Amino acid sequence: MKRRAYQFENEVRFLWVGKDQPQEEIEVAVQPLKLIEAVMIGPTTDIEHQDQLRKLVRELGVPENRIIQSLHYQPPYA
Repeated sequence: MKRRAYQFENEVRFLWVGKDQPQEEIEVAVQPLKLIEAVMIGPTTDIEHQDQLRKLVRELGVPENRIIQSLHYQPPYA
């Protein structure tokens, strides 16, 4: 549930849980490239890890133009 100030956002957040943790699995069939408009990299991620994340996401089939660096901490006039 989102706070009222953020309810306008059309987003779903995905939490990746490592395979080494026991969990109940629920499989949902989706066509990710039809559903995902963008994959955002966190604003505090350093350059080296940004590159690693971009490579990993591209290998999963996400086009480069959908991989975006978050501008969360930049002022709106920047």
